[in-house]
Amino acid sequence: MFKSQVALAIASLAIFSSHAADLDYGFNDNVLACKGDSVNVNWEGFHNIHETLGSSCDSGDMGEIEGYLENGTGKTYSNDELSAAPGERRYFKCSAHCGVQSSRFEVYCPPVEVDYGFNNNVLACKGDSVKVNWKGFHNIHESVGSGCDSGDMGEIETYYSSGHAETYSSDELSAAPGERRYFKCSAHCGVQSSRFEVYCPSVEVDYGFNNNVLACKGDSVKVNWKGYHNIHETKGSGCDSGDMGEVETYWKGGTEKTFLNDELSAAPGERRYFKCSAHCGEEASRFEVYCPVEIDYGFNNNVLACTGTSIRVNWKGFHNIHETKGSGCDSGDLGEKETYLSSGHTETYSSDELSAAPGERRYFKCSAHCGEEASRFETYCPSADVCSGLNKKKCKLVKDSCSFGKSKIFTGCKAKKTKYVHDCAQHDNEDMCAEDNYHKGLCKFGTTGLCSHVCEHLGNKTCRKFKNTHDNKKTCKPIKQKNPCKGCKPKGSCSIPQ
Repeated sequence: MFKSQVALAIASLAIFSSHAADLDYGFNDNVLACKGDSVNVNWEGFHNIHETLGSSCDSGDMGEIEGYLENGTGKTYSNDELSAAPGERRYFKCSAHCGVQSSRFEVYCPPVEVDYGFNNNVLACKGDSVKVNWKGFHNIHESVGSGCDSGDMGEIETYYSSGHAETYSSDELSAAPGERRYFKCSAHCGVQSSRFEVYCPSVEVDYGFNNNVLACKGDSVKVNWKGYHNIHETKGSGCDSGDMGEVETYWKGGTEKTFLNDELSAAPGERRYFKCSAHCGEEASRFEVYCPVEIDYGFNNNVLACTGTSIRVNWKGFHNIHETKGSGCDSGDLGEKETYLSSGHTETYSSDELSAAPGERRYFKCSAHCGEEASRFETYCPSADVCSGLNKKKCKLVKDSCSFGKSKIFTGCKAKKTKYVHDCAQHDNEDMCAEDNYHKGLCKFGTTGLCSHVCEHLGNKTCRKFKNTHDNKKTCKPIKQKNPCKGCKPKGSCSIPQ
């Protein structure tokens, strides 16, 4: 999973209310500004803003945020250029005038805090640090659900005494978008004691128009209808680019619905396109969902990333990115793509800086640390004709480059017979949803806080086997359509799952 970014790609899921931080630049080593906060900078000298690795002026440069501006200038930064993630501290200086207590500033955001104790509503998304304050002699054991006996998933932390505090910065206790995780003390767990729950809101789409929604496989996507629309998947961004099937029927403006089973999420390196069949326009009644390819840098000599693919690089050392002519570190330089950044930094490249054309392989290294299997990576894209005409057996022989699509694909689940049809969404709360034994076993009230039909969001196999609680008969049937990706195709060339 990827850390959520900004509203609609996913709202910048800061644990603090968004506010504006004022900064006199000057010197200030304690500016509180979390993701989603605006930062107002008031220049008190002729300075640029250059990010560094640490508080020291010579701690290592990470890149210029703003060019030189005159004394008295005021400027507001609203896109997280100067804000910090929970548990993070960032450092900025003037390249020309930085001193121990002059012409520099530091921005921080406190980690998410859990008093353990009991807390069943901790907001902490992937990438957020979580600080736990022990309120008794407890270990931290993950469980399947909120019940103490719901099933164990493994110990995260050993027993510590009351008063101990520990910060977790590698997603040990954070959640993916739309996910809720459960933690308990193995010895002392109770309904409202010695346990806590962590959640992250779903990715949100105002539908409407949005051509840059970040939602990877496993992420939940919440759609807020802004007009009377259905959701129909298309082959490209154009309204007439070719239909791939209806994902959701028409709903009126004001409807909210959460999709939990990858109906609207994308695989790494994939971009998917959705429109309203009736109202789609170039910048109206459609949205696009993408997920970047991930590279741990590090070493990786086989990254599949074709032209148009977003690539997210996770730094595993102090490296720059320099393109070379071949796999050898001394094979010949083609130019620097990125300056030196420190371990832990992440950056997404969406303009083909690192992706390859069909039939091409590209080579990238760290100028200082490159080795045969260290501090370099390679990206490639298979030739357009590698997969064409291959049968299923031969297609599997080139599975690194190709995938074989079935003739028909599963696109959803619906009521098997008319008698099993019921508009569960009309019931506004859990009590109304539960009336008449959940309307003769046809409705369910989920963790999203919505009443929905029992067939919604079921997978293919579950859909076929599902029986309602009223007559104990099979209730649902799969929705299938012709697969536009039928046959042997290059990996990543089709957005419908194979």
